[in-house]
Amino acid sequence: MVALLTRNKAAASSDSQSEDVTKALFDLPGGQFLVGLLALGVIALGAYWIYEGWTGKFMRDMQVTEPRARGVVVRLGKAGYIARGVIALSAGALIGQAALTYDPDRAAGIDDALKALADTPAGPWLLAVVAIGLVLFAAYCFAEARWHRV
Repeated sequence: MVALLTRNKAAASSDSQSEDVTKALFDLPGGQFLVGLLALGVIALGAYWIYEGWTGKFMRDMQVTEPRARGVVVRLGKAGYIARGVIALSAGALIGQAALTYDPDRAAGIDDALKALADTPAGPWLLAVVAIGLVLFAAYCFAEARWHRV
């Protein structure tokens, strides 16, 4: 995905790439503003995914005719889209924090966005819910591969 922030300086390969992207943006004229726009974009994407999940609009391109299967696919998609949205919102907030503090060295990968969720008061529970949501989204992707309208 895009550059994310973290307090953890030990970087995996995706974290190093994210740092490089964020540093490159900060080096451009208006870089802090660009990183802020990136944060808003990721937050908007997260909000959109949550909206898609909450309303079930992701089903508009699916052709599931059997009612029982459709119900399962809808529930899988709702949980998955909302979980993806929560992760994107968290990532966007971390990117925004980097823009506000003008600290490109805090950029990291998606794993650190999940670590930031784990550090909240409801962290372990929230992380477990998001993890389950992502597993359900993976199951939804199989259903989408089967029933997606072309």
